[in-house]
Amino acid sequence: MPAVDICGITNTEDAKWAAIHGVEYVTIYRDPESSHSISVSRAAEIRHLLPDYSEVALDFGDSENINLKELDKISPSIVKFYMPGDYSEFEDIKKLLEEKNCEIVIKSRCSGGISTCTVAFGGFIQLELDENIQDEEIKVPEEISSGKIIILGDFPVDRIKKLCGIIQPHAWCLKNIISCSSSRRIDYNKMKKFIREISLL
Repeated sequence: MPAVDICGITNTEDAKWAAIHGVEYVTIYRDPESSHSISVSRAAEIRHLLPDYSEVALDFGDSENINLKELDKISPSIVKFYMPGDYSEFEDIKKLLEEKNCEIVIKSRCSGGISTCTVAFGGFIQLELDENIQDEEIKVPEEISSGKIIILGDFPVDRIKKLCGIIQPHAWCLKNIISCSSSRRIDYNKMKKFIREISLL
């Protein structure tokens, strides 16, 4: 059974509700390109009210957005970002994050293929699947262990269950249960159904 990661939580009520229902990961956005990005103070508030069994991931989008002062204030256990073009730059970032005791998750858009640098990383990789991608287009290099794969894809539950059987990811991330309204509240019914169905895998 893959772990569940709810991406884009923006408020404490939704974060608490997710934790109560056993969500293992909560991803908070500090990516200026994301409509779900929230302030440092709000992110820290969410992080510090969650129980230990719900790990907090901070998604910066591009690596250039990583801010060490924000890491100190929020104290996430996981940091997500796209692999920078220069691998030596990544090595510098990796060293800094290891000093902060942060697990690294490299984001990769599956439609563009997984870069050799991302494969060489050897750690957790989050594959972002477009809703129009076909099953046969989803190719994971043999060098990447299925236990290191996290999938972000807003698909019907039946398709998620099918893909989990093929890829056997460590976790599945969802964003479509977060409303697009200004309040950006979780659709609780969608979350409960998703967690119930995934728990049966």
